Amino acid sequence: AEGDESLVRALVDAGAYLNQGRADDGATPLYMAACKGKVEVVRALVEAGASLDAQAVGKWSALHLAAAGGFMDVATVLLKNRASANVFNKFGWSPLHWAAENCDADMAGLLIESGVDVHHQTPRAGDTPLHFCANKLRGAAVAARVGPASRPPHALGGPPPARFVFAASRAWSHIASTPVKLWTAASKPAFACCLF
Repeated sequence: AEGDESLVRALVDAGAYLNQGRADDGATPLYMAACKGKVEVVRALVEAGASLDAQAVGKWSALHLAAAGGFMDVATVLLKNRASANVFNKFGWSPLHWAAENCDADMAGLLIESGVDVHHQTPRAGDTPLHFCANKLRGAAVAARVGPASRPPHALGGPPPARFVFAASRAWSHIASTPVKLWTAASKPAFACCLF
């Protein structure tokens, strides 16, 4: 699946197993194509009926790999074909945790639009994607659209928030003119995480 689309289509037409994982790690052809960001190969495998939510070693899915690699086009194909955004690896990370870890606002927005649980906590540390991003940001602001269903249970009254904004102190002046309610502060004193 690391090669070109025409070879993959020929192999599928010849009866190759779409969902057979490698013996050593369970990686399927879709998993490998997603890992390399090969959107046309991903599309060909999805059209041929590849299992979208198959998980390889470490319980990584193709969507985890797309999010971790920043492959928006691959993630879009997977999500449009109903891959689950609420899939978790062995550490309890969702694809949104990876987008937040990479401070990838576009990927985070795509995953949030698809209905990912923005409040999912990792089992061991209890970290949400918001924690990941707040801990990673160093002098940049990232905004991702959040729908009404994702309002935190402890939100400060009023209508559901329209956006999460993760802002470092240097970027604060860019959003300070917008009415905001402080939601939580990150562990580093220079950072603030707000809803508006």
